[in-house]
Amino acid sequence: MSILCLAALLLYFPARAQKTLFSHSAGVAFYGADDYFSAGLMYAPRINFAVLSETSTFSVGTHLGLGGNFDYNYNSYYGTENSVSFFADIPLVVEYNFGNAATRVAYKKFGGFIGGGYGWHAVTHSESYGDDYYNDYDYHESATVHGPVINGGFRFPIGRASFGVRISYLFNNNKDEVYVDGIGSLAMVFNIGSWVRKR
Repeated sequence: MSILCLAALLLYFPARAQKTLFSHSAGVAFYGADDYFSAGLMYAPRINFAVLSETSTFSVGTHLGLGGNFDYNYNSYYGTENSVSFFADIPLVVEYNFGNAATRVAYKKFGGFIGGGYGWHAVTHSESYGDDYYNDYDYHESATVHGPVINGGFRFPIGRASFGVRISYLFNNNKDEVYVDGIGSLAMVFNIGSWVRKR
């Protein structure tokens, strides 16, 4: 329902107003904490709820990260072992954006953003093993880190297009179940529809 309301709202506004109201980016992200490391795809939509100018906005949005891996090992003597894991990283953040890609009509060479909010990082992991002697086992676990998140980054041109780098840190409020202080991340994204010069 909320998606339909957002779509209706965007259709109502003129094209130029849409380009200052909504921005998004996509790319790859890497996450790490102690002995944990993962990588995946990121999609980051945001609504600029306070447009101070075409190069200065306050926004609310997310930097959604999704990924996983599959490991298959077969040995005629030892048997077969499979390992599968998936993760989802979901921060909800309020940010101040300036310069390049603050809106899709900013047309600046450099810019950046800084902000914070609350985030969740959920991981599931499964393992299975079997051999010709009917020795087998299945193992499954899941964990969620959640807490305050801070993030920031900068945006820059490559050719006429806009790209960005984001750094974030999620503080763990769930230390009773997950024994890490927090999860850091690094992302590299393409700012969709944002250009350094008018096309």
